[in-house]
Amino acid sequence: MGPGQDLLLKEEVYPGVEMEFVYIPSGRFMMGSEDGERDERPVHEVEISRGFYLARYPVTRAHWEGVMDNNPTSSEGANRPVYSVSWQD
Repeated sequence: MGPGQDLLLKEEVYPGVEMEFVYIPSGRFMMGSEDGERDERPVHEVEISRGFYLARYPVTRAHWEGVMDNNPTSSEGANRPVYSVSWQD
């Protein structure tokens, strides 16, 4: 972790809507399974070259609607997770 970087970061992503992010440091780790599903094999080393922040909890409807100004899910409730979205959304 670089100087001045917090392990946990709270950001207001839209007025009144906050998200928590956890810092993932750079490093190496082993990923995969020899006994798992086909797409989990083989065990291999993964390198994260630069640290980054990752959302601590799933994106909720309130988060999504605040940033994207639409609701892609049919579930009721602002604190429910968003689903049926892709990287292109």
